[in-house]
Amino acid sequence: MFKQRVLKKYKIKADEIKSLSQLKEQIPKMLKAAQKEYDEWHQDEEGYDHEVGHGGICHLIVDAICDVLDGFERASYSLDSEVHVVTIVQLKEGIFEIDIPYSIYEKGGGYTWKKIPNVVFEKEDIVISKISSDPDDIKNYIEPYID
Repeated sequence: MFKQRVLKKYKIKADEIKSLSQLKEQIPKMLKAAQKEYDEWHQDEEGYDHEVGHGGICHLIVDAICDVLDGFERASYSLDSEVHVVTIVQLKEGIFEIDIPYSIYEKGGGYTWKKIPNVVFEKEDIVISKISSDPDDIKNYIEPYID
C-alpha cells in the first residue's frame, strides 16, 4: 500500500473538505509547480545534481504539489511497490492519489535516475486516482492528529 513520508499538522473540518472539482481547478497550478521543480533539476554528465545526488525528483514534485494544495488535507506518500512518491488528498468524494508518473520526466531505477531532457508537463500527465470512497479513510494515510 503506502508509507507515510510527510505528516500534516492539522485536521480539516468536515464542512471544509474540498471536492474533486475544486482539486481539478488546481491542475494548472500543480503543473506549473511541477514544471518549476523539473526546470531547476540540473544534472552533470554523470547524472549528479547538487541537491538530490543521483536520485530522482518525484519527492520534490510532490512537495510542490502539496504546497499548491494548501487548504486541502493532503500528504506525500512513498509507494511500497516502487521507489516513488505520490500525493494523497482527502476530498468529499473520498481519498485520491495524485501522481505525475516518473517515466514522463526521468529514467532509471532504485536511487539512480537520469533526467529526460526537454519535458514540458501537460494536463494529461497528472493522474488522479480514487483509492477509497470514504473521506474518513484519510486516517489510514496520515498519522493521528495532535490535539
